[in-house]
Amino acid sequence: MEQMIYALIETSLTMSLIIALVLVFHHFFGDKYAAKWRYYIWFAVLIGLLLPFRPDFEHPLAIKTPVASESVLEAPTTNVSEVVSKEIVATTPSQETTTSDVWSLPVIIFSIWLVGFIVFLAYNVWKHYRFLHMIRRWSNSVTDKAILTIFEKRKKSNGSRVKAYRYTYVRI
Repeated sequence: MEQMIYALIETSLTMSLIIALVLVFHHFFGDKYAAKWRYYIWFAVLIGLLLPFRPDFEHPLAIKTPVASESVLEAPTTNVSEVVSKEIVATTPSQETTTSDVWSLPVIIFSIWLVGFIVFLAYNVWKHYRFLHMIRRWSNSVTDKAILTIFEKRKKSNGSRVKAYRYTYVRI
């Protein structure tokens, strides 16, 4: 569990740095590239945020083969029954369970992160539905033929086949 939390923290910090670099890049060079490429860059960042765990590639092309050691194993000098009884006693679970094992630092960090993620997601879903409700309530359908013709020409020139709703919003 600890390794998972540390990997999540490492990935979050790395993606934060990448987002900062992308924002700086867009600030200085954003107008020189088409919007399509900016969307592709942000899509790659989104994929990196959605997949918080990365495979471990320390030696991806090297195959480790076991090397035979020259040392010879020594024969046990103690009685085997004593060793087995000691191992059984050492490996039996104790009757006492402490709560400190359950609430270690990585579990607390993960719990805080998970609660923050759920609150953030719920807040943004609520704001989206509130926005949609406001748009439905205060907008009017476009009925002007000239605007509809321009809209259809634009839609055709862009190659869009998506059904778009045409509304005007009074407060804009």
